[in-house]
Amino acid sequence: MSDIVDGVLASPWVSISVLNLGTVAIPTITIAASTSAPGVSVYILAQPTQTLAPSQIAPVSFQITFTPTTLPPSACPMGKTIPVTFSFLQDVVKGHPFNTTVNFACLNFTSNAYAFTFQDFDNSVQYAMARAPLYPCDKTFPQQKSCPVLLTLHGAGVEASSGAWTYAYQQQNYSWILYPTNRRNYGWDWQGPGFFNVWNALDSFVTLMQGVPTSLAASYAPDPLRLLYAGHSMGGHGCWTVSSHYPDRALAVAPAAGWISMETYQPLFLRVGDSWADPFVRQILFGSVSDWSADFYTPNMVGIPLLARMGGDDTNVPPFHLKRMVRLVQELSHNTSQQVAQISEIAGQGHWFNGVVDDSIMQGFFNDHVLGSVPDLPTTFVVTTLNPATSESRGGIQILQQVIPHRASRIKVTRNGANWSLKTENVRRFGFNCIRSSPSSITVDGQSLGSVSGCLPVHYLRSDSNPKTWRVVNDNGAWQTTERGPLTYGPMERFLIANIIILYGTQGDGRGALPLQIATYLSNVLYFQERYAVNIVADTDFYPSMFESNMLLIGGPSSNYVSQKLANMFPKGLSFEGTNVTIGGSTFSDPGTGVLFQFQCSQQSMSLCAVMESICLMKAVSLFPVSSTMMVPDFAVAGPAWGYAGAGGLLAVGHWNNFWEYDESLA
Repeated sequence: MSDIVDGVLASPWVSISVLNLGTVAIPTITIAASTSAPGVSVYILAQPTQTLAPSQIAPVSFQITFTPTTLPPSACPMGKTIPVTFSFLQDVVKGHPFNTTVNFACLNFTSNAYAFTFQDFDNSVQYAMARAPLYPCDKTFPQQKSCPVLLTLHGAGVEASSGAWTYAYQQQNYSWILYPTNRRNYGWDWQGPGFFNVWNALDSFVTLMQGVPTSLAASYAPDPLRLLYAGHSMGGHGCWTVSSHYPDRALAVAPAAGWISMETYQPLFLRVGDSWADPFVRQILFGSVSDWSADFYTPNMVGIPLLARMGGDDTNVPPFHLKRMVRLVQELSHNTSQQVAQISEIAGQGHWFNGVVDDSIMQGFFNDHVLGSVPDLPTTFVVTTLNPATSESRGGIQILQQVIPHRASRIKVTRNGANWSLKTENVRRFGFNCIRSSPSSITVDGQSLGSVSGCLPVHYLRSDSNPKTWRVVNDNGAWQTTERGPLTYGPMERFLIANIIILYGTQGDGRGALPLQIATYLSNVLYFQERYAVNIVADTDFYPSMFESNMLLIGGPSSNYVSQKLANMFPKGLSFEGTNVTIGGSTFSDPGTGVLFQFQCSQQSMSLCAVMESICLMKAVSLFPVSSTMMVPDFAVAGPAWGYAGAGGLLAVGHWNNFWEYDESLA
């Protein structure tokens, strides 16, 4: 819930989790609100749109307002709360309406960290914490008239609203502090949905400035392009990840006790099934999560001030992780001095200790860089990505499409004043996003292209017939309606970065209630993992506006009406005959086989669909990614041994190419 800041509700959005204990679906929910606070009234501005299947739990979101809109100190004294009772008027609990009471805290803008709510990428309501700087931005930064943001990410098991976390950092003189949530206290390890939650929280706060008094809005504007990146433990890993994927926004980077990647933190290579898997299969699987390996992205961090904080006796995240990252940045910088990348190791201290994120060393580092500009670019730097869907730019250069998806893509840039020479590797499209000043002229792979033709979506496309020939494309992004790019690249985890509707099949194959049970199970898992708000709909109730969402189809063309209608959109090289699936000329029909794949189901909205189908439907369910360690590319076929053999039990696995086609080099 949002807090009340200087008498005004920071955000109107409210979200309350509801479990349908009945045996029938609840198509609509109506809510009334009341408060016992003297002289205060509360009203519902917008009713929820969430539906609830039997046994489904989901956050029900709606909007409220208080009257008066600015509550006097007598009604909302600082440090106190206002109780609001919400009445759910549907029979959602064994035939009886129910009430729940929520307390809204009354806080002070200039001294308190406060909560605000916003709609995330899936339209669910999430919250973040914010704390204003001590001094107005327009006075400290008269040219920008905005303040930098100290963007800090919490560790595993930590609730972002916990005072132990929000007040672990002292109030900053000249920067906002923003504390996103990862959507849960464990969540997705600041990867996948957790990663995009960071940017949606920041974008929402910059746009709406929730909690900032109207009279102070012009003086306290946050700047999304001047960030101090920080975080602890799992949040330290998140700090490595967000700073290396969005490096052009960095004033400085200060992770504490942050691990590099799940592969280096946990011995995933010891999984039994990997012993039986084809090495190429393991490569594809690990490639589907390698995008979150921060060490691969260290070329993007060259030239950015870095301070890695650790306790010398940390047995939770060994200091090795931070020292290795610093070493990588130093080696790429050809400079091992502490001026390039610093280590702050506190002898005798463990994983968490007083001042771990905010002692004189850490605060001094923030103070050294908060008043400056984004650091100048090195003379030579390398733009690096494994997936354009999660990477922004370095030097204003953003890779949009790869020649071979999910392989290393790089652009080595040599600056000679305002003239830049670019040498590409596995890059098919790139452009300048104009976060930074663009060069006067560019040469790409030896071809002189003159001045930069404009900001994105204007971009450069490599010729497929002559790899050293580039041309300008100005189609306002229309190429992504038929080709894969930042909006439609995989792996399967990317399907989750949108509003999700699960459409379960009702067509006659004798499965009975199983498709609906699977839909409910997956919706509930996504709720408990990342607080998703999923709507469950029968295939016969499909309507065209659902193309604005990503749709998970339970059942293939023989059992799901929507799958049948969209079969012509399936990737080239994939087809069904009953529950048997053929991919790349191989047909899978053995009992105990399950398939999961994604495809682009609308060229207009560029939404994604995913299909689960199999002779054993539960086998397909087990392929769906519901945690950060699940390695699922664009498609996978699990065989009878999948349950115990893991990767060794996969019959097929791979990515589609840039044109949504089967490609044996990727599978």
